[in-house]
Amino acid sequence: MNIDEYLQAMKQEIDESVKDDEKIQEFLVWLHEKTASLASPYQESAVRAFYCVVVSKKWGRDVNREICRILDSEFDEGLSQVREVASKLMELDIRDDFIYFYDKSIYRQTFQLLYRVKRMSALDIVIDRDLAIFCDQDFDEHEIYLDRTTALLVGLFSPWLREQYKAAGFSYQKSDEDFLQIIINLTKRHSDRFSINNSRSFKKDLSLVLSEYRNLKLDWQFSDEQRQLLDQYYSANKFLVDCLQEYNPSPEVQKGIKDTLLLPIVEIERRRLNVAKQLTMNESSESNSILEVQETQEILLPVIEVQSHEIDATDTKLIGSTQESSSPGTQEIQEVVLPIIEAEESENSKQESYPTSTKTNVYRTIFLCLLLILALSIASAIFLKKYV
Repeated sequence: MNIDEYLQAMKQEIDESVKDDEKIQEFLVWLHEKTASLASPYQESAVRAFYCVVVSKKWGRDVNREICRILDSEFDEGLSQVREVASKLMELDIRDDFIYFYDKSIYRQTFQLLYRVKRMSALDIVIDRDLAIFCDQDFDEHEIYLDRTTALLVGLFSPWLREQYKAAGFSYQKSDEDFLQIIINLTKRHSDRFSINNSRSFKKDLSLVLSEYRNLKLDWQFSDEQRQLLDQYYSANKFLVDCLQEYNPSPEVQKGIKDTLLLPIVEIERRRLNVAKQLTMNESSESNSILEVQETQEILLPVIEVQSHEIDATDTKLIGSTQESSSPGTQEIQEVVLPIIEAEESENSKQESYPTSTKTNVYRTIFLCLLLILALSIASAIFLKKYV
């Protein structure tokens, strides 16, 4: 088993480990749908790992955070940029859904900040993360996350900046404005939210709002056994990611594993079927191309054969006519040349009994060549005169 096969087998075993737990599969389906709706430019599996951190209590956070960092090194930088802008907005005088400016330069700087943050891909992720941290019942002193997010929401979704955003070319959704107003109303209603009982009531109401308006489901109520199984599942995925870095499998296998990390079985199977269908379509296309070539050959070969036979017949006719036309000329050449050659041979036979010198032989050879050239010239002249 080579490294590609080994890693693929490991990935399959990890997916199979949570296949039969309906609650975990339901969670993974939600995780896929939520992260896919963000349409962020970051690695899909990195965003899924981060949202495992978002909805977790204390379990699985460190492992998934590390998976996220390994899969997409630019992810943390995007989160930090959004938080930096949100922290600057917190310094402004925010009342309800309005930011009060005492100076035009502050207004200009604020709008520049908001214009910048609206172009950041991690904006929605930071909003979800901060509100999830605040809603975590284990944190009673994290009101800064709510204040920072409220400042960000007021700057982004308040009606007083609606026209400015439209002029800048940004879309402005009514649902965003509604979500901001609900957050503000909740804050007013639970004005004493930092008392223990009221704080928990406020967080519970806020969790329901996040589930309805942002599809951010925080209260999964996993059993201890399911949490333990998820911890093992996260750790196994982290080990698999480490193996991808260390053993450097083929690009196809590496991409296939990364793209399907932390996905539900139903989505993995759907993608597998799509790949199989694509391969089948490619094979079918190749088969069709071969059939088309064969059909073309079946159509063209008879034509080529007929043309070949016609060419052969034409060549035969030409050769026959050439032979017929050249026969008289050949006979005439023979009639002229042969007597000369016979006479010369007769002369040679007569002179064989007499010794001759080398010089005489040379002269005789030259004479014969000239005689032959003369005979050929005469024959050519006769042929040209008769047939040209």
